[in-house]
Amino acid sequence: MMEMSDSIAALSAALADAQAEIGGAIRRKENAAFKAGNRVSKYADLASVWDAWQEVGPEQGLAVVQFPGAFANGMATVTTILSHKSGEWMRETLTMPMNKHDAQGYGSALTYARRYALAAIAGIAPEDDDAEGSGKMTFPEGPHTSKSAVLKDWRAFAFAISKVNDSDTLEGMIADAQPMLAQFRRMAKMGIATEHYEGGDDAEGVAQTLTDARARVAARAELPADAEPVPLEPQHTWSESTTRLVTQIGARETTNALEAWVNLPATKAIMAKLDPVELQYVRGAYSDRAKAINAMDTVTA
Repeated sequence: MMEMSDSIAALSAALADAQAEIGGAIRRKENAAFKAGNRVSKYADLASVWDAWQEVGPEQGLAVVQFPGAFANGMATVTTILSHKSGEWMRETLTMPMNKHDAQGYGSALTYARRYALAAIAGIAPEDDDAEGSGKMTFPEGPHTSKSAVLKDWRAFAFAISKVNDSDTLEGMIADAQPMLAQFRRMAKMGIATEHYEGGDDAEGVAQTLTDARARVAARAELPADAEPVPLEPQHTWSESTTRLVTQIGARETTNALEAWVNLPATKAIMAKLDPVELQYVRGAYSDRAKAINAMDTVTA
């Protein structure tokens, strides 16, 4: 029987946000025991399920812990705990039959149990990695396995290069990011919308961001060594949406109020339309406010 903390309101909200972004577990492992014609059946192993979870779960303040239990009567057990940073939790124990009553049989049963339990509690479904054989569009090849992970990496990269002021460092960062940038472009080519740039033309958006960064660095090179950094855009000012979000963050007096605000549909809708630099600015304001609230709580405790 599943057990849970007295309240799971924050956990449920975080899990809903994670499941809105989570990708499927890719079927990569071959199972020679099951064949269809000349094709070997594939399945999503524990590593694939775990990869899909790690892309989005921790970002929402969620963690999974799995404990193996003692085995008896040819059965192995594993207890899976899903917890949230608020302290809320839920747990369930799954029992799995063992094919062999030895260490190898126990380990195999535990692996199966961990995979099934994690997939069930997180809502992860397997998906094909063979587009030709399945007739489905596979996620573009690259360092990440979900759209949300690609966007997270891209936003961090865009913010990082906005702070660079010399050409060698910039070009080195661009070279290091090529696998992610190539995957980002393939997403656009395959029609996997990111809703990141107006009009959905992600390939042009990537090219424009790199062009802007190179132009800014070139302009910086023409200035005296002690000159102030050249802004990302001439006379750059924060958008009205960004200013409003930062103001709203500053008005929150408690951690619960801050978390409730960031989970509002209206807040998410506005943040989804921000460019990478402004989004990072808002996230920084949110983090700073959360730290300030925690500090005040510590002082008054």
